[in-house]
Amino acid sequence: MKSIYAMIKLILLCIFFEGIQCTAYAQDPSYSQYQGNELSFNPAYAGVAKDLRFEGTYRTLWPNVPGKQFPGPLSTYNASFDMMVPLNHIQKLGIGFSADQDVEGQGYLTTTTYAVPISYHLLFSKAASMYIGLRPSLNQVKIDWSRFVFSDQLSPEYGIVQNTSFNQEQLTSRYYFNFDAGLLGRFSQNVGRRENYEEIGFAVANMVRPAISLTGGTDALSRLPIRYVISGRAAFKAIDKLFIGPLMLFEVQGQFFSTKVGVDFYYRPKNSSNIVPLTFGLYHRTGVLNSNDTRGFIAYVGHKGVIPGNYIRGKMATYSVGFSADFNYGGLNMQTYGAYELTVGFTLPTKLSLDYYDQQCIW
Repeated sequence: MKSIYAMIKLILLCIFFEGIQCTAYAQDPSYSQYQGNELSFNPAYAGVAKDLRFEGTYRTLWPNVPGKQFPGPLSTYNASFDMMVPLNHIQKLGIGFSADQDVEGQGYLTTTTYAVPISYHLLFSKAASMYIGLRPSLNQVKIDWSRFVFSDQLSPEYGIVQNTSFNQEQLTSRYYFNFDAGLLGRFSQNVGRRENYEEIGFAVANMVRPAISLTGGTDALSRLPIRYVISGRAAFKAIDKLFIGPLMLFEVQGQFFSTKVGVDFYYRPKNSSNIVPLTFGLYHRTGVLNSNDTRGFIAYVGHKGVIPGNYIRGKMATYSVGFSADFNYGGLNMQTYGAYELTVGFTLPTKLSLDYYDQQCIW
């Protein structure tokens, strides 16, 4: 049994080395919830909420795979804040800060990112606005070589029997600079009983294609592929208090091409408010270039409410919470137990966000 266990670990090690030496197959973490992770998809969202906004996400992928119990064998978590700074009656800036960490395996490989998203806001009217975003970031990829088993440690009879001759004093972490950019357009129509909102975005990540190899490589195969994100969503008032919102998301990175299409249902009991207490969503995610990709349905439920007693000039602070679950079929099916994601957020009104030409939005 020891020899079988050792051989399994050796196979996993070979797969891992293939991944870090041929990083054209690597990809950035992706989230199931678009609503709670807007800054992760597009830096142009910085300051779009107008108030001081705090957000956090915890995502665990494939919890049935061997690895850390917490935060999980394949997990990602982040925290961010952003706010709007008015320049004049029409032009605004959005600025923020985010910290992310991605964990793979039993802590063998971690990637940490610190970023400063900045966006320029151009509000044409209450019905149309445009946002241009940039996100410089400092990143670290880190590995613990001592937790690996190498071929010279293996015995066909006794499994792992000795120390390795592999030099574990070599590169254990690597820092690199990265740069993302994005565009976002928002449109709304609120005439009489007609109330519609539309949004379209485009983002490019890893524009400098940083080298992330932990074996010291700097050639093209060791560089992180550029990631393209195209997003579109809308919300149309179907009946009193209920909105229907289609969502489309396309992500392309190297040989990874994913589509996410679905619909959200927004319940807003007060027509005079842009706070939506309850949201349900159902989406379908699939790969495009590889028919063997695991496909899945994503179910989402979210809640947003106000925090009594904390307000500026009648504008109250709000909180939000969202939960989503991925139900896979095809490929690995549900053998991995899917994926689960929790998001939380708070917005605090500021004086800077009150005195300008406002564009109401249901999101």
